Amino acid sequence: MAGNSTGETFCKVCGDELPAPTEAPPSLDLATRRFTPPSLIAQLIIHEDGVGSAGGTATLDKDVNLIGRASPHDRVFPEVDLTTADPDTFVSRRHALILRRHDGFAVEDLDSANGTYVNGTTRVSAHTVAVLQDGDIVTFGRTRCTFHVVAPNTL
Repeated sequence: MAGNSTGETFCKVCGDELPAPTEAPPSLDLATRRFTPPSLIAQLIIHEDGVGSAGGTATLDKDVNLIGRASPHDRVFPEVDLTTADPDTFVSRRHALILRRHDGFAVEDLDSANGTYVNGTTRVSAHTVAVLQDGDIVTFGRTRCTFHVVAPNTL
């Protein structure tokens, strides 16, 4: 009968995942270890004039990133504040969310008045998610942004 060594993550007999060890970490000579991959990070390049000049870059390093316009009176402080890029207020205070998932990112419109679009043609329905790919153009109201996934160590 085979026994499991301390620090192994899978049972040698049945293959089931074993509970995490509660003692000291396993030595470096073990063949199997738990590995937590680094979280994905993305950026939004904000185009203020709508034709490509960069108006700034926002880093998306949280699991849930609110996109909108700041309003201290209403206590709205989005992770990506598009107030300066949206002088005509086509972006709602709570316009959309960009969600980090284990395998990438998605955008969810929060029932905004002027909509959220991916690559200019696909309107994101309210409270549904649309998967984002590196290089996608995301438009919040009339404010265009380019979405980029970046390696965590390059920021």
